[in-house]
Amino acid sequence: MNATSGVRSTNPESRRIFRAQAIFCWSYPIASILRIGGIGIITYRFDLSCTATAVLYNFVVPLLLGIIYWLGAGTFNDKTMLFSGTWMMLLSWSTILLGIPAGYLAMAIVDGGGLLVAAIVSAVLTHHNALTSTENLLQGHQA
Repeated sequence: MNATSGVRSTNPESRRIFRAQAIFCWSYPIASILRIGGIGIITYRFDLSCTATAVLYNFVVPLLLGIIYWLGAGTFNDKTMLFSGTWMMLLSWSTILLGIPAGYLAMAIVDGGGLLVAAIVSAVLTHHNALTSTENLLQGHQA
């Protein structure tokens, strides 16, 4: 299977899913470039201090990533992405409340730990769903 299989598919549903996945995947690098450029412009325009820039960056990054995760959750009907996006957006406020360097510590431990937990839960649920599907398929052949 290659990258063009979704585009060449005659099934309209497959094309729609492939297009949604492509748009979602491209949103990450585009949002990153715009985010970094936007923060740089704001920092330069308002002559922000290093501390203010660090707080701004650590607030904006998880906030925008949370929004991207919410869009992905809506597009792919994925509850893990919804949880991760909500988690990131809630933690984005911790940098403003805690300041620097405590905000960095909170983002590293709590945000990274939350994503690790979400990845483990997603892997376990995916494995469980795959086993259930296989068992149902095998039971159908035995009947």
